[in-house]
Amino acid sequence: MKRRLSGLAVFLVMLLCIPVISFAAVHIHTEVTDDTDQAVKPTCTEPGLTQGSHCADCGEVIVKQETLPALGHRFGEWVTTSSATYERPAIQTRACSMCGLKETRPYGSKLERIRLNKPATPRTLNKYGGIQVSWKKVPHASYYIIARRIGSGSVKQIAQTKKLVFLDRSVKNGQTCTYYIKAVGKNKYRDSYFSVGRKMYRLARINLTYAKSTRAGTVTVRWQTNKKGQGYELVYSLKSNFSGAKVSRIGNNAKSVEVIRKLKKGKRYYIKIRAFRKVSGKMYYSCWSKTVRATVKK
Repeated sequence: MKRRLSGLAVFLVMLLCIPVISFAAVHIHTEVTDDTDQAVKPTCTEPGLTQGSHCADCGEVIVKQETLPALGHRFGEWVTTSSATYERPAIQTRACSMCGLKETRPYGSKLERIRLNKPATPRTLNKYGGIQVSWKKVPHASYYIIARRIGSGSVKQIAQTKKLVFLDRSVKNGQTCTYYIKAVGKNKYRDSYFSVGRKMYRLARINLTYAKSTRAGTVTVRWQTNKKGQGYELVYSLKSNFSGAKVSRIGNNAKSVEVIRKLKKGKRYYIKIRAFRKVSGKMYYSCWSKTVRATVKK
C-alpha cells in the first residue's frame, strides 16, 4: 500500500536539496598573471599590449589584453654631418630620440668644378711602329684620353696616358685615321671637351735593301715597295745630316729600283727614301727609311 507524502513533507525535502544543487554548480576563479599576460611596451615600429589576467584553474581570461599602437619614430632636426665635395653633395643626418635609428639624406649640390681647357689640335706623324700623336700640355690635367676614328667609322677611345705623346701601333698600312685628345681633371677640375680631330694616312716605312755604285758616277738603289702609297721620295747627300740634299721624286708605287746619276766620283753619299700619297688634297708621307751609305765608283 503506497504511502503519500503530505505537502509539508514535499516542501521540506525541496528546501534541503536546493543548497546542495547551488553549491555544486558555482565556480570561483583564481586570478593569476603569468608570462602570457604581461604588459608589452610599444616601440617605434611594433605595437604593445596592456597587462591581462586569467584563471589559474580553468584558463578563462579575466582581464583581456588591449593592443597599444606603435609610437612611431621621433626624429630630431637634420644636422649636416659631411660637407659637400666635387663628387657629391653634403650629407645630413637625423636620429630618433626613442630608438636611436639614424636617417641620412643628400643636401644641396656638389661643389662647382672648373672645366679644363680643350687641348689644341694634335700633331700626327708616321713613325716606324705606327702613327705618332702629340699635343700640348693642358694646365691642371691629370692625364689624357686618346680617341680615334678609322675612315668614316665611329670614334672610340683607344688609350690614356700622362705623357704628351702616344704611338698608335694598332693602325694598319693604308688606313685613314682621325685622332682626338681629351684632358682629364680631378678634384675641382672637370674633364675638357675633346680637341678638334687631326687626320692622318698611315704609310709604313720603306726598307732600303741595296745601294751600290757599279758604274762610275752612279749609285743603284733598291727598296721594298709600298702599294698603299702613290710614289717615293729618294734623297741623297754628301753629308750625314742631309744638308744640301737632292731629291729624286718617283711617281710609280710599283717601282723598286732607281739609278742615281751625275754623282761625284770617289765620294761617299748618304741615301734614304720614303713613300708619299695625296688624300683629299693633302700630302702624307711615311717616315724615312734607315740611312744607307754608298761610295761612288771612280
